[in-house]
Amino acid sequence: MKKIFLKSIVIISLLLEITVYSANINYNDFILNQNNTAEKIRFSAGKNISSEKAKQIALSHARVAERDAKITKIQLGVENGVAVYEIEFYVNGKKFEYDVNSNSGEIVKVK
Repeated sequence: MKKIFLKSIVIISLLLEITVYSANINYNDFILNQNNTAEKIRFSAGKNISSEKAKQIALSHARVAERDAKITKIQLGVENGVAVYEIEFYVNGKKFEYDVNSNSGEIVKVK
Protein backbone atom coordinates (compact mmCIF):
# COMPACT_ATOMS: atom_id res chain seq x y z
CA MET A 1 0.00 0.00 0.00
CA LYS A 2 2.84 2.38 0.84
CA LYS A 3 4.50 1.64 -2.53
CA ILE A 4 1.34 2.51 -4.45
CA PHE A 5 0.93 5.73 -2.49
CA LEU A 6 4.59 6.64 -3.04
CA LYS A 7 4.35 5.92 -6.79
CA SER A 8 1.24 8.11 -7.01
CA ILE A 9 3.02 10.99 -5.26
CA VAL A 10 6.02 10.68 -7.61
CA ILE A 11 3.82 10.66 -10.72
CA ILE A 12 1.81 13.67 -9.54
CA SER A 13 4.94 15.65 -8.73
CA LEU A 14 6.42 14.86 -12.16
CA LEU A 15 3.24 16.06 -13.85
CA LEU A 16 3.30 19.26 -11.82
CA GLU A 17 6.93 19.88 -12.77
CA ILE A 18 6.11 19.46 -16.46
CA THR A 19 3.19 21.89 -16.15
CA VAL A 20 5.29 24.51 -14.36
CA TYR A 21 8.15 24.10 -16.85
CA SER A 22 5.90 24.48 -19.89
CA ALA A 23 4.30 27.62 -18.44
CA ASN A 24 7.70 29.35 -18.34
CA ILE A 25 8.72 28.93 -21.99
CA ASN A 26 7.64 30.60 -25.21
CA TYR A 27 4.77 28.76 -26.81
CA ASN A 28 2.59 28.79 -29.89
CA ASP A 29 -1.10 29.34 -29.38
CA PHE A 30 -4.14 29.71 -31.55
CA ILE A 31 -6.65 32.53 -31.40
CA LEU A 32 -9.90 32.92 -33.31
CA ASN A 33 -9.97 35.88 -35.64
CA GLN A 34 -13.11 37.80 -36.63
CA ASN A 35 -13.99 35.16 -39.24
CA ASN A 36 -13.89 32.45 -36.53
CA THR A 37 -10.93 30.74 -38.15
CA ALA A 38 -7.92 29.84 -36.08
CA GLU A 39 -4.74 31.81 -36.67
CA LYS A 40 -1.45 30.67 -35.27
CA ILE A 41 0.10 33.37 -33.14
CA ARG A 42 3.33 33.56 -31.20
CA PHE A 43 3.26 34.84 -27.64
CA SER A 44 6.44 35.51 -25.69
CA ALA A 45 6.11 34.70 -22.00
CA GLY A 46 6.67 37.77 -19.86
CA LYS A 47 7.16 40.15 -22.81
CA ASN A 48 3.59 41.32 -23.39
CA ILE A 49 2.32 44.74 -22.37
CA SER A 50 -0.88 44.96 -20.34
CA SER A 51 -4.21 46.04 -21.76
CA GLU A 52 -3.98 49.08 -19.45
CA LYS A 53 -0.64 50.07 -21.02
CA ALA A 54 -2.07 49.58 -24.53
CA LYS A 55 -5.03 51.81 -23.61
CA GLN A 56 -2.68 54.53 -22.35
CA ILE A 57 -0.64 54.32 -25.59
CA ALA A 58 -3.79 54.79 -27.71
CA LEU A 59 -5.15 57.65 -25.58
CA SER A 60 -1.77 59.39 -25.60
CA HIS A 61 -1.51 59.10 -29.38
CA ALA A 62 -5.00 60.57 -29.75
CA ARG A 63 -4.06 63.30 -27.24
CA VAL A 64 -7.10 62.47 -25.14
CA ALA A 65 -7.36 62.33 -21.36
CA GLU A 66 -8.83 59.09 -20.04
CA ARG A 67 -11.56 60.99 -18.17
CA ASP A 68 -12.76 62.48 -21.49
CA ALA A 69 -12.94 59.14 -23.33
CA LYS A 70 -15.66 56.51 -23.21
CA ILE A 71 -13.79 53.21 -23.66
CA THR A 72 -16.02 50.71 -25.46
CA LYS A 73 -13.58 47.92 -26.34
CA ILE A 74 -10.22 46.54 -25.25
CA GLN A 75 -9.71 43.08 -26.67
CA LEU A 76 -6.76 40.89 -27.56
CA GLY A 77 -6.93 39.92 -31.23
CA VAL A 78 -4.80 39.16 -34.27
CA GLU A 79 -3.73 41.47 -37.09
CA ASN A 80 -1.62 39.88 -39.83
CA GLY A 81 -0.48 37.10 -37.49
CA VAL A 82 0.56 39.53 -34.75
CA ALA A 83 -1.13 39.72 -31.34
CA VAL A 84 -2.67 43.17 -30.91
CA TYR A 85 -4.93 44.91 -28.45
CA GLU A 86 -7.95 46.24 -30.31
CA ILE A 87 -8.99 49.44 -28.55
CA GLU A 88 -12.07 51.49 -29.32
CA PHE A 89 -13.23 54.66 -27.60
CA TYR A 90 -15.38 57.73 -28.19
CA VAL A 91 -14.68 61.37 -27.42
CA ASN A 92 -17.52 63.87 -27.92
CA GLY A 93 -19.24 61.44 -30.31
CA LYS A 94 -16.11 60.85 -32.42
CA LYS A 95 -15.01 57.21 -32.71
CA PHE A 96 -11.34 56.21 -32.34
CA GLU A 97 -10.01 52.73 -33.14
CA TYR A 98 -6.46 51.53 -32.45
CA ASP A 99 -4.56 48.27 -32.81
CA VAL A 100 -1.55 48.17 -30.46
CA ASN A 101 1.08 45.41 -30.76
CA SER A 102 0.82 43.40 -27.53
CA ASN A 103 4.56 42.62 -27.48
CA SER A 104 6.15 45.96 -28.39
CA GLY A 105 3.44 48.53 -27.65
CA GLU A 106 3.78 49.86 -31.22
CA ILE A 107 0.62 51.28 -32.80
CA VAL A 108 -0.16 49.00 -35.73
CA LYS A 109 -3.33 50.61 -37.04
CA VAL A 110 -5.39 53.75 -36.44
CA LYS A 111 -8.90 54.36 -37.78
